[in-house]
Amino acid sequence: MQKDPIKCPFCGAAFLQELEPTGLETEESYWTIFHWQCLECEETFDKLISEPYEDDFGDEESDGRAAH
Repeated sequence: MQKDPIKCPFCGAAFLQELEPTGLETEESYWTIFHWQCLECEETFDKLISEPYEDDFGDEESDGRAAH
């Protein structure tokens, strides 16, 4: 999956500046929100990428009990 956009969805210009991304964590997934600003028309737009949430508990089930 390509993270970077090729052109502005508003004016079609290719002069884009990537802004600081934002992260959001839910119980099931981790979302990364990438932000860009077009240097031609000055509009901003986002792209969201969702990844499954992986906990650090190894073999434990989601209710907190160890799997047997």
